[in-house]
Amino acid sequence: MIYKFLLLCRENDKVLQLVNDPDNNVFNGDIGYITNIVTLQVPTKKDLLTIDFDGNKVIYSREDLVNIKHAYAITIHKSQGSEFSHVIMPISKSYYKMLYNKLIYTAVSRAKKSLVIIGEQEAFLTAINNDYSTMRKTNLTTKLLEEYNNI
Repeated sequence: MIYKFLLLCRENDKVLQLVNDPDNNVFNGDIGYITNIVTLQVPTKKDLLTIDFDGNKVIYSREDLVNIKHAYAITIHKSQGSEFSHVIMPISKSYYKMLYNKLIYTAVSRAKKSLVIIGEQEAFLTAINNDYSTMRKTNLTTKLLEEYNNI
């Protein structure tokens, strides 16, 4: 499977780092571009990729490829505070569990130049009016008060 990923890679492909790698100064969520690919006729552990993370060039051996994936499209969660020139955000009622206002805000705040929201107006209205993250359905407060009163 790793070798298959390597076969799909092309120079200038955008990739996303999936784990922290402080030794190479790259971290989960960093985006880089493939600058060099060295592959051999027979898959070996010596196949190499060079990825440029904004001037920081990191060499990946074949076994390190599990730490990256293509980043043509990424989730709001994976964008981790990054900004992008153009953001396209699909929104649908079929993903109702994800429809809450903080997620919309996070997506909108990623766009530097343009934002396109595609989908259902009703889903968008549901999301912007949903304070789910601040109105969690939990009995924790009640349970803590009960325990406190029993002391």
